[in-house]
Amino acid sequence: MRYLWVGFGLSLLLLVVSVSMQTGMAQDLGSGDEYGLIEGDGAGAGGDVVGPGSSIDESICRFDGLTGKIIQGSGWTITDTNVLIGAGDYDQSGGNINDDSGDGIVDIAGDMNVTGEYAFNDSGEFNGNTLNDIGQINYTLGGSTDGPLYQQIEKAAETAPAAGFGRWWIRNDAPNTPMFTDDTDVDHVLNTGGDVTGPASNTDNHIPLFSGTTGKVLDDTSTIAVTAGPTLTPTTGSMTIAADLTISGNPTTIGSDAHIGGQVVLDAGTIAADDVTPSIVSDSIFVTSANTISTGITTFDDATIDQIFWVCGGSNTNSTTIADGGNFALEAEITLSLDVCIFLWAQGTSDFIEISRNVAVPFELNFLMGFGPNDGIFPSTAPAGAVTRNGRALVAFDSTTDENLIFEAAWLTDDYDPANNLRVEVDSICDGITSGAVRWCLEVESTATQDFDTDGFASAVCANSTCSATDGVASTAIITFTSGAWDGGGRNIPYRLRLSRDADNAADTAAGDAQFFHIAVRQQ
Repeated sequence: MRYLWVGFGLSLLLLVVSVSMQTGMAQDLGSGDEYGLIEGDGAGAGGDVVGPGSSIDESICRFDGLTGKIIQGSGWTITDTNVLIGAGDYDQSGGNINDDSGDGIVDIAGDMNVTGEYAFNDSGEFNGNTLNDIGQINYTLGGSTDGPLYQQIEKAAETAPAAGFGRWWIRNDAPNTPMFTDDTDVDHVLNTGGDVTGPASNTDNHIPLFSGTTGKVLDDTSTIAVTAGPTLTPTTGSMTIAADLTISGNPTTIGSDAHIGGQVVLDAGTIAADDVTPSIVSDSIFVTSANTISTGITTFDDATIDQIFWVCGGSNTNSTTIADGGNFALEAEITLSLDVCIFLWAQGTSDFIEISRNVAVPFELNFLMGFGPNDGIFPSTAPAGAVTRNGRALVAFDSTTDENLIFEAAWLTDDYDPANNLRVEVDSICDGITSGAVRWCLEVESTATQDFDTDGFASAVCANSTCSATDGVASTAIITFTSGAWDGGGRNIPYRLRLSRDADNAADTAAGDAQFFHIAVRQQ
């Protein structure tokens, strides 16, 4: 009886299912957990939906294809607390993302990690504590007209996030300083300047001035113009320079009066030893050096027309001389011994005129006494030798042995002022040679109280003469006795002079005899 019932029940169930599938009508086959509901739409368009083999809990499913019959996981989940979590991109193609009032403002209380590009439009705001950049981010920050586009919390210090990344931040000082830290953790102060506002119009080439203390406003009130050259020109009034003014390089032209309330400090250049054509291109004062031979300046190289300059003596060794004549118009020849200076004006590039000197100009009639070869006395020791040349008497001094010639009864007349220097000119001819120098020395003995049985010559004073390039033409050595150096140093006192050639001196380089023919003593 039991088996018969089961078989009858199964046959009945199959019959009911068959009828239901044919008619498309929903049939209730029972109730309870073991039964489900299958529905159709009555038109044959609906049907069963096929799902994936497994799913992620709380995941949002999505259609796969256009049949309406297949679904799969989307990668996005909605948690039990209604938090939307996605692993892919989120594309908000229209409208607002609202979590409160739908006003287009998204408030993010925590970190927002963006792995790609996050673009903001210009109609909303983004308020967040931290925006962590993982990759390149392009910011288009919008905001309301009465609020900031972006706010950064002040910090005392900052470090870079990683190699290849820097960080912009605000230092918590007052006023706040914008900072940038590079990827080696070196801090850089960002430029805190801004646009500068200029006047509505200006005078061409004027130097603008700041107006006020903001560093942002310029005006055109200086009345000082810079033109080609460059030339600095006050367009009205005068220009006052309160601090030091250093002028170097090219010459500077001052077109009007210059009133200088402080010191004028001029650079000094050096004239090299034995230089007879020194350059005056770069300085205003030039100081001579100790010369190895008698040196007379014949011109100055690199002169600029209207240039004014000082030339001063820097040594008493073969002191440099400048003669009146040639390229120079002087009151008289000058010997630039130590601390003697002359002030010159370059009327042309090779035409120099004396303005002043710091020593007295020699008297126009400054001759005191003179001697020739026949006035000399040959001493018993190392005498020079009497010779003639073209029938004229001369005294020959040897080129290897120091020889002497003495002059007696030398007087300094009433014209002599003991406060002045004495200049002794020794004229001679280099015999048969056209180069080299002759070293001449003069010793002075006052005979007013001198014992005639002994010699009392004072120390010798020496100078060189340079052999002429033409055999037979004389050259001159200028020996200067400063005030007090002439033995006795008084007027109307008899003197004795001893003229010598210092042949074994290194400065004496003439290879032949020096033929003396005249000596003159002048005051200067």
